[in-house]
Amino acid sequence: MLFFLSIFSSAEEKQNEDLVDLALKKSGAQMKEVNINSYVIFKNTYIPIDKGKQICDDISESLNLSALDSKIYKEEGFFQITIEGKFEKDIYTTIILQSSQFDDFKESSIVLDVVSTKSELDFQEVCDTIRNVLKTYGNPNLNINLTGCYDGFKDTVEIEKIINGIFTEIKAEKVEGIIDENVVSITGYVENLKDYITVGGKKVNINIAGRYNSYEDKTYIWIGTPLIVTEY
Repeated sequence: MLFFLSIFSSAEEKQNEDLVDLALKKSGAQMKEVNINSYVIFKNTYIPIDKGKQICDDISESLNLSALDSKIYKEEGFFQITIEGKFEKDIYTTIILQSSQFDDFKESSIVLDVVSTKSELDFQEVCDTIRNVLKTYGNPNLNINLTGCYDGFKDTVEIEKIINGIFTEIKAEKVEGIIDENVVSITGYVENLKDYITVGGKKVNINIAGRYNSYEDKTYIWIGTPLIVTEY
């Protein structure tokens, strides 16, 4: 099942990738993985499967994907096309196109999911590429989740201090926080960031969490806009 966040735009045009890049630099952590999940939703629209195949092929060609693996799942009133490939070295891409039609209900979506395991990444370049590909079909929404780490142990007091320092650097207002003996997770809102969601009636567009992994002897930090949607 695909999960979509309802994203709104503020008056300013600062992008999610600007915030993640700044937060990573302020954290001082080593980047381990980045997941950029982008999507376009078509309300009240059913896409025939042949057209869906063509759209996926066009996106693959636009991204110059290699090592492609394609799958199609069909049932009455629904189909899903999935294409997996490599965007470039250590950057992996999945294209998912879904379309449903049941009685009076019609809805379709295109998802472009990019995972990078590079130690360095040009966020702006990758996100611009994604937007340029998807804007052909509609207004793309981007969720960015970054995983970073530090060698050795950091307790929750030190992790909270790091997160507070990031919030100060990016001018984020704290919305909610969870702090226990194992994990720290804080959500916030940056006024001049383009996109946000509402949680409990409050605007949120940044989520940072951290915890120590004793097995690896590393302390991990997760940065998500607008929320962290990976396990931590």
